[in-house]
Amino acid sequence: MFLEVEISGNVFLPPSELDKQGLILHRSIILHLLEDIARKKATQDHGYFVAVTTLNQVNNGRIREDEGNVRFPVTYNCITFKPFKGEILEGNVKQIMKHGVFMSCGPVDTVFIAAQKMEDYQYVAGDSPMFISQRRPKIEIGSIIRFMVLGTKWIETERAFQVLGSLSGDFLGPVR
Repeated sequence: MFLEVEISGNVFLPPSELDKQGLILHRSIILHLLEDIARKKATQDHGYFVAVTTLNQVNNGRIREDEGNVRFPVTYNCITFKPFKGEILEGNVKQIMKHGVFMSCGPVDTVFIAAQKMEDYQYVAGDSPMFISQRRPKIEIGSIIRFMVLGTKWIETERAFQVLGSLSGDFLGPVR
């Protein structure tokens, strides 16, 4: 689900980027804020950072005596993507194994649907493995699948979510 959240944080600027003209200083703060968000990638509370929508407030800078940088407390709005249990999403199949399929869904690289959660599908091994069904389209690498989120897990070391999905339910399964 996409959310818009307000976040407070700090932006650190080296002395070389400080300028008396407010516009250049404002630009440097925005660039460093975007770099920090790209480096962070995601947080457990907010999900994946997609875009900064507004810079609400930039407070007065304070010099950090130990490093010489200037710390600017900032408040900004950001659009984030966080998967929630029970949500219906679409993903792209990346890998097929006997025990299920791995997919990606937006910024989430690890979505797994176990074979037990794929009603009416049977695994077919071969050079290009797939799952087939008598009543539904086949699932192969590159298929787009609508699924329901059964659960999520935050992996701090990777700064990413892992998602467990299911095809049990109405209108779930391959879309293309």
